[in-house]
Amino acid sequence: MSSLNSCAKASLAKKVNPLPTYKLKYPIEPIEVIDPKNEPSEAEKETITYIREKKSNNCKIDTSKLQREIVVHDLSEEEKSCACCQSAMIPIGKDKSEKLEYLPATLKVVEHQCIKYACRQCETIKSGQKSDEVIPKSMAGTSLLTEIILSKYQAHIPLYRQSKIFAHNQLDIPANTLGNWVLQVGEALEPLAQAQRQQLASVKALQADETPVKNKEQDKKSYMWCYHSLDPGNRFVIFAYNASRSAQVPLEMLADFSGILQTDGYSGYTALRQKANIIGVGCFAHIRRKFADVIKVANSKKGA
Repeated sequence: MSSLNSCAKASLAKKVNPLPTYKLKYPIEPIEVIDPKNEPSEAEKETITYIREKKSNNCKIDTSKLQREIVVHDLSEEEKSCACCQSAMIPIGKDKSEKLEYLPATLKVVEHQCIKYACRQCETIKSGQKSDEVIPKSMAGTSLLTEIILSKYQAHIPLYRQSKIFAHNQLDIPANTLGNWVLQVGEALEPLAQAQRQQLASVKALQADETPVKNKEQDKKSYMWCYHSLDPGNRFVIFAYNASRSAQVPLEMLADFSGILQTDGYSGYTALRQKANIIGVGCFAHIRRKFADVIKVANSKKGA
């Protein structure tokens, strides 16, 4: 029996990886443990009741923020006379009901005409100037580019499907053209991304995490790093693509950061946690997983 227990302990040690230890900068208050002998008796316990509003089965949709159109259904002048005594009938109230209607998105062509002027005396020419464009010399307007970007990254609609949707509206835009527009919009937004990265130095509370993404060109795993500012009035999220999961990636991104940094137990954040100007905090959800793994092993036949 002792040999079986030794094997179980060895198996448990292999399956459960030890968590990295961190030195806490602030002491944790001791947890008060209640002795079962000191628990309140049945006489000391009381039953508490409360009243809550019963949930209705009818789904109430909030329409207060939508554009509203009022359609009045009235009687004709002949119908406003009583059929019995022919007296004029008077209004006594209204029955109201709401219907949701969908207005499909529409495409239109905005033709820009720059009027040209010439001087007959010195032969100079001037013309009206258009406003700056996101993609110079492109047919894609700002509103169309915005819709393409939001559909792809917020609604998760691939570009080839968007191309088919445009085709239903009698507009032929190949998927590769949409892809080129997305790339050029990314280049135009680079100054905004740089401004967000500079804001990291002023953030006092930050969350960081990374998730794998597939790189189709290199056919290997890459990573999308996410940095979430928790400061009130300065909330923003930065997504930074990198082919590596090395600890050097967050070290470079957060080189000027100072404050509270919340991450999971991945060892790539250890170097950041050890910096004197950073207070590293963990995640209860990840801590719970380790206890859940131990309980599963302990309850299994091999660990019994």
